[in-house]
Amino acid sequence: MCPWTWTSTWYPLPEEEAEPSALLQGRVQAANEHHHDAYGHTDFDDTPESYAAQYAHQAYRAKLCWAAVRAGTDPAGVRPDEVLAGATAHVPLADNRTSADVALVVRPSARGQGIGRRLFDHVAADLAARGRTVWTTASFHPAALPGSPGSLTAKSGAGTIDGRHAAASFARNRGFVLEQAERYSILRLLPDVPHWHADLATWRRDAARHAGPDYELLQWVGRTPEEHLGPLAALRARMSVDVPSAGLEIEEEHWDADRVRAHDDGRLAAGERAVTTAVLHRPTGDLAAYTELLWPHHHPTGVWQEDTLVHGDHRGRRLGMLAKAANLTALVEANPAAQRVHTWNAVENTHMLAINQALGFVAQGLEAAWQRRA
Repeated sequence: MCPWTWTSTWYPLPEEEAEPSALLQGRVQAANEHHHDAYGHTDFDDTPESYAAQYAHQAYRAKLCWAAVRAGTDPAGVRPDEVLAGATAHVPLADNRTSADVALVVRPSARGQGIGRRLFDHVAADLAARGRTVWTTASFHPAALPGSPGSLTAKSGAGTIDGRHAAASFARNRGFVLEQAERYSILRLLPDVPHWHADLATWRRDAARHAGPDYELLQWVGRTPEEHLGPLAALRARMSVDVPSAGLEIEEEHWDADRVRAHDDGRLAAGERAVTTAVLHRPTGDLAAYTELLWPHHHPTGVWQEDTLVHGDHRGRRLGMLAKAANLTALVEANPAAQRVHTWNAVENTHMLAINQALGFVAQGLEAAWQRRA
């Protein structure tokens, strides 16, 4: 029997807990070490305070968190460095009621002891008891050539990884199937280089000319303006099902103005800031497209490309390029410290990949999207 045990924690934190617990601090440390090992940089580092704030918002998703410690360790007196592994599960409450998105990490120094396997069994039993039968998870891999030794191609037919990689073996041995591969890319910003701004202005001007006078750019930093809550909610609902998702079982999410407000509140509470560009269709008053960039206050140099969507009724007018070029300009104004933008796109999403390539994003590898049906 492995010399470790686990403790299960449900957030939000008790109101009387003024500081994140040692278990939560250790869970964040383990995740940060895992990301350093997988990606080779610190842009994805989190803080216990940010993590706790994220988990305090549970109106639309129950967020479960587990930490693994050695057998005999008193959870009440545990030190953060005694947390060997951790897992989280996001469980939708307003829709997708049989689904759960799972993440499991083991400190590199604690690998090879069966900790991940045993922790996964514990998480799986908990999710099964909650009636969650469709589980998704993700792992990062270098791209591989189709037909190379050990190669594994996503069921979508686009994107190949080395199936012998430890993370791939772990997922496959637990019944997960590689449904889709996403290209992970980085844009290294050049805000001090004049031609970079000139290129952005050119892309934006050319896209606006192609779109025509029926479309108008809207931009904001932080909370969504009240007048745009409803229209943005409609686009967020479409985002859940309109992007390529291969064989992943995803139902359309329910979004309304209240959920957009709660989403914005959660980000702000976690110390995250977002800049959003939307495209208004003047004749109807609807939002035709939107894109957003997000960064944490504790690490403003690393930026995440969040949602980008052009409504199906408005495609073919270069609204994606228009919105993304405008939003990058807004980013360097709102966050002068920004140095890198990270993005993920389904390998089969050739249109968005072409836009990102034109903007200067460079591929780093593949994010494997795994699914298990219990």
